[in-house]
Amino acid sequence: MANQSVLKIPSRVVGVFAVLCSIMFLHGCIIYSKPAYSGRVVDIEDGKPIKNVEITVEYWVGHQTFVEQNTKKITMFTTKTDENGYFFIRDIITLKDPFSWDDAVVFSVEKKGYTYINMLDIADCLSEGCQEKTYDYLHDNNKKIIVSSHLIKLSKL
Repeated sequence: MANQSVLKIPSRVVGVFAVLCSIMFLHGCIIYSKPAYSGRVVDIEDGKPIKNVEITVEYWVGHQTFVEQNTKKITMFTTKTDENGYFFIRDIITLKDPFSWDDAVVFSVEKKGYTYINMLDIADCLSEGCQEKTYDYLHDNNKKIIVSSHLIKLSKL
């Protein structure tokens, strides 16, 4: 009976603390969000808009298993450019498992008769803006693809 001075914390305080810790853990670990992407696709030579270009965005996360690390696709969206070459892909907010991390946002830009893109590093250009980047077309180094702030320029094949 002499050692009954053990600190007693009310169960309500413990419950509130547990809920707050859970919210902080869940918010930091399983919410996956990316901004909206928008832009215009034009012909590299004459600057005219290219309509019906298929734009696909894939959202990937890294994932830890007991044995290895790998990647998995969370989701993907596909849209087409309008008559003036403009496209828009909405922002995304979804859940991911707590043992995964952001890995990549992959853009594919395709139109028959033009160079095509399948790239990792243009997401910032289509959400925040960037300096102009020039890429050689994989199958013909004389053909170029130019990406800048909300603008993609494709070469005719």
